[in-house]
Amino acid sequence: MRYLPLMLATLMVGLANQARGESIRCGSSVVDESVSVDELVRKCGQPASKRYEEQDIRVRTPNDLASNTRKVGTTVTEYWTYDRGSHASSVIVTISDGKIRSIKRVE
Repeated sequence: MRYLPLMLATLMVGLANQARGESIRCGSSVVDESVSVDELVRKCGQPASKRYEEQDIRVRTPNDLASNTRKVGTTVTEYWTYDRGSHASSVIVTISDGKIRSIKRVE
């Protein structure tokens, strides 16, 4: 029973790290979702590939209870792939509205 507080603290730290998202090491720097896109490029360089998806932003029209919507704009989501060599997993960085939204390792 005396180890229970230590186990709970370890679990809480693990869950906090999981909720925060992943980070990647680029040289001597660590990059996570809190950095700007400019800082990502400065620390990690250009990605091996980029893919773009443009999506409509739609809103429901107020006079119609059915599924009618109107387009009010577009958003672009970018997917940058960093190939980190044979000893590390590739990483996909998702960027939306000019901000890093996620960093995920490709298993």
